[in-house]
Amino acid sequence: MQNDIMDNIQKMTQATMDNLKKISETNIRASEKLMQEMTDLTTTVLEAATEGAEDMAETKNYSDIPSMQAKMSKDLSKKVMDTARTSADILADAGKVYAGLFEAGMKEASNKATPKARKSA
Repeated sequence: MQNDIMDNIQKMTQATMDNLKKISETNIRASEKLMQEMTDLTTTVLEAATEGAEDMAETKNYSDIPSMQAKMSKDLSKKVMDTARTSADILADAGKVYAGLFEAGMKEASNKATPKARKSA
């Protein structure tokens, strides 16, 4: 009886460690992808700001500046929305991994609990 309990504790501990490893790997991958998205967004913003400043400095007609700003704003808004969508996709993929781990754990717990309950009855 005690051996069974110790075996079950050891198996549960190993399963927990395996799941924590999978969660950590998923978090690292998601973090790397999100960091790349933020880096790309920052680069785009800096390039657009530099280009916009250069264009505005070179313009002879100051009435063109509002249209330049509007175009820059439109382009940056599109990039921000694209980044937001991609980031949401990255997080959704990580969520699927978490859900899969949870479901597998619940199934394993159910399978282990059911035979023991039948023996007791």
